[in-house]
Amino acid sequence: MNATTRPARPLPALRLDAAGGRHVDIRAVLTLAAPLVLNSSIQAVLGLTDTWFIGRLSVDATAAMAAVYWLVILSLFLFSGATMAVQTLVAQAWGAGRYKRASQAMWMGFWGALATAPVFVLLIWGAPALLAPFGLDPHIESLALEYWRPRMIGGPLAAALWA
Repeated sequence: MNATTRPARPLPALRLDAAGGRHVDIRAVLTLAAPLVLNSSIQAVLGLTDTWFIGRLSVDATAAMAAVYWLVILSLFLFSGATMAVQTLVAQAWGAGRYKRASQAMWMGFWGALATAPVFVLLIWGAPALLAPFGLDPHIESLALEYWRPRMIGGPLAAALWA
């Protein structure tokens, strides 16, 4: 059975009233949104926890983390963000019952994540040059590099998890 002969499925948040009018099913929307809200909440709590723990180490450690935090996020999204698109491709293929295509998309994402490894190695190697324009105190820069390295090492792993 191909896509043209498959019967149309109702949209997940579509509710029809007694007269056949289309309405948004708020309960379905909330059910679909709940995992995203939970994930975002957990990410916020993790960020606060990191900041709290690092803040207890020293003011310099907090300054170092703040100096590279947005560079870390930018690097992860810029160099491995394309693997996030794989989630959509896999979900669409899975929802359409095309399990082989979903598997192929997932493996493409995995190999794409693996291909980012050299980029992240270059980011580790070039980190001092990336931080130079900020004119950080040498002690804070060394702490920032200590925060930077493990996150860049984990870059390909993060990309694989996103895929």
